[in-house]
Amino acid sequence: MGHSCTTRVFLATAMVITLLFQFGVAQAQDGFQLSLNESSAMHLLYKEWSNATPDFQSHLPGWGYNSSPCDPSHPWQGVRCLWKEWSNDSTRGDIYIVSLRMINSNLVGTLPPSIGMLQSLVTISIQESPRLVGVLDELGNLQSVNSLKIFGTGVSGRVPLTIASSTFLQTLDLSRNKLDGEIAGSLLDVPPGLQKVNMSWNKFGGALQQNMFLNKKSLSQVDFSNNHFNGSLPNFSPSVTLIDFSNNSFSGVLPNFTQLQSIDFLNLSTNQLVGVINPTSVFNTTIGATKLDLSYNKFNGSLPNLEFMTNLQILNLSYNNFDVGSFPLWTVNLTNLKSLSLNGNNINGSLDVSKLGSTLQQLDLKFNNISNVHYNGLVKGVKTVIRLQGNPYCVHSPNTDLKRCVCEQDCMDTEQDLNNNIKTIIITVVICGVLLAIIITISATLFWKTKREQQYLLLEVQQKFLQYDVKPTLFTFHELQVATKNFHSSMILGEGSFGVVYKGILSNGNHIAIKQLFNMDAQKDIDDFLNEVVLLTSVKHRNLVNLKGCCLHKDQRWLLYEYVENYDIAQVLFDHKDGLFLNWSQRLNICLGVAHGLHYLHALSQPSIIHRDIKASNVLLDTTFNAKIADFGLALLFPDEQSHVTTTHVAGSRGYLAPEYATMGQVSAKTDVYSFGVLMLEIISGRRNIDFNLPRDKIYLSKWAWKLHIEDNLMELVDSTLTLTQIEELEIKRVINIALLCSQRLSENRPTMAQVVAMIQGNTDIESEVANSLVDREGEDTLSYDHVAMDGSNLNLISIPEDSSVRMFHGPLSSTIDLD
Repeated sequence: MGHSCTTRVFLATAMVITLLFQFGVAQAQDGFQLSLNESSAMHLLYKEWSNATPDFQSHLPGWGYNSSPCDPSHPWQGVRCLWKEWSNDSTRGDIYIVSLRMINSNLVGTLPPSIGMLQSLVTISIQESPRLVGVLDELGNLQSVNSLKIFGTGVSGRVPLTIASSTFLQTLDLSRNKLDGEIAGSLLDVPPGLQKVNMSWNKFGGALQQNMFLNKKSLSQVDFSNNHFNGSLPNFSPSVTLIDFSNNSFSGVLPNFTQLQSIDFLNLSTNQLVGVINPTSVFNTTIGATKLDLSYNKFNGSLPNLEFMTNLQILNLSYNNFDVGSFPLWTVNLTNLKSLSLNGNNINGSLDVSKLGSTLQQLDLKFNNISNVHYNGLVKGVKTVIRLQGNPYCVHSPNTDLKRCVCEQDCMDTEQDLNNNIKTIIITVVICGVLLAIIITISATLFWKTKREQQYLLLEVQQKFLQYDVKPTLFTFHELQVATKNFHSSMILGEGSFGVVYKGILSNGNHIAIKQLFNMDAQKDIDDFLNEVVLLTSVKHRNLVNLKGCCLHKDQRWLLYEYVENYDIAQVLFDHKDGLFLNWSQRLNICLGVAHGLHYLHALSQPSIIHRDIKASNVLLDTTFNAKIADFGLALLFPDEQSHVTTTHVAGSRGYLAPEYATMGQVSAKTDVYSFGVLMLEIISGRRNIDFNLPRDKIYLSKWAWKLHIEDNLMELVDSTLTLTQIEELEIKRVINIALLCSQRLSENRPTMAQVVAMIQGNTDIESEVANSLVDREGEDTLSYDHVAMDGSNLNLISIPEDSSVRMFHGPLSSTIDLD
């Protein structure tokens, strides 16, 4: 009661303070009026955030104390308004603020209670502002919210019971904050349309109500991982496709999951679950899950036979108390299985490598009791990466090629040629004896010289890292040899003009990508190498590949990156690697991910970074097809005070080069924007940007896209393998238009990546503003944009008027389609 009273006093005082000024701002524009409450609330948000956030106007342009949030001539970035006409007078009406989207704005300050005054909000999205603090109490007053996303911030405290009281709520994402306390069962009881819940990486605790997820017929994804929940696992609705309750303290036995007919991803690892698992009593025999992780629990009894789960690709039952016996041969029947982990489960007896499943890429059997391993043939023929560290076989058996392969992941054949090489060895020994004296003399001299050079190089490296206050991990060359099976050709992931990339497996089992850089033998090269290490160590973003460390060995330079599982866009889209297929939702998410990564490089890193080589093969995809930009070999640090720089060395990939860069060597952030536009067209069309096997007018993708734009026939560009709904067809046309905006010939006409992110996310204010500059190659056409809104239960196409606001004539406010 005291808190509620304090809040009301705060809001009333704020309204009185701003009343006179806000009255003028909130008055009708052309007969339409924004309520005094909402106008006051927005200006209080502006006052709080602008005072504390560095460079506020660059993150949220248009915001100002002397303007209205819904003024069509000066719109506020991230704010979307709805204009609703009065039924008896189309020239007058009310204005509502329906969307508040603060994406990567790096807000500093608090989340003011005044946000609770924005009663018309349908979408709230505040992301990646770790210095934004406060509590969520006032958000519980908002009744029309459809999508609520506040993640990656410093907000703390409990989640109020009323935060999900909106009957229109579909998405609730409160992950990666500092929230704590218990999650009451009633929190999720009301919203009938709730689809996605993500509350991972907080400090929530306590037990969950047993049936809090049971009757949610529309619920598809629940992520409560990395918290402090305890008690029994709750029951779930049959519609759920993703459950991640890993890294908590849940106890008891597994509930009955046989009703989960649509589950694809189930992760219950690192809890305190116990009991015997009867697979057919726990899991539906027709279950289609592709990933199941029950590791790091206390299950006992027999290892559950899951051969009926034929869609499984990843299975992890490690570190439980199963009575396994010998290696479970039923796993061979899982014809889609790629990764199997049974570490620490008392598996004993022998392992026959030749009987493993043909699709199995990785088998972890560390810390079991396997005493013997069989394989008929050369170990270089072993296709599965097998890890048996901590087994008696690796400790007591003779040192053979097979042992090195399964215990050290060094699958090289040395014994087969032994007899054939005896004569060669004898001859070699004689010759070496003659040369030995000479070699000793030369080596003694070079040893001390090399030692001094290595010491000097190491000192130089340490000084460089100390200067920039970074601490990258330094790997030894031996560690790289072991991780790559002595740089075996089977471990090569790719090769280009700047280096070769190997897959590596570290001693702790982690997978990495190891890139050897070519032509690194001069002092200038070591300076460039160290600068790149310093740069990449300080750059951290979920859409950029993370640098794990580096290695310097003689004149060789190595960079070690995180390993990304699902290849790159070129391999998936153009080469159809492993039969992978990307639907439209996944492709749109990839476009957005790359846009976020480039926006971070251009605007949020210090100094700014121009990538210069954005292309399909340099965007990697993780297990859930999230995009990660890779290969910074051509990246340039960009001075903040310059709009562009000129280089005499034009590098990059054909088809992606911006005209001003290819012809005059001019580099700016707009160079990456052009490449991104071409990449978007490739993702949409499912083809390479240059293909000489196609008819003449289709060889160059960008040119063909502009032709289709002029002919008003954009859908011909779309990948024919995509199955699209009517709404997705409208969305894909809009995204093609954004790609054309990015790939305009004149750099000044292209949007910034901040604007691109906003447009992809549906900010029609920015989209309409930037679209005014879009003309075709001959300067004839201008693009137009449409928006989809819902009037009652009917979908309507609504043209965006010149004032860039959405006008909606009838129907309840809360029925507006998801604006997120």
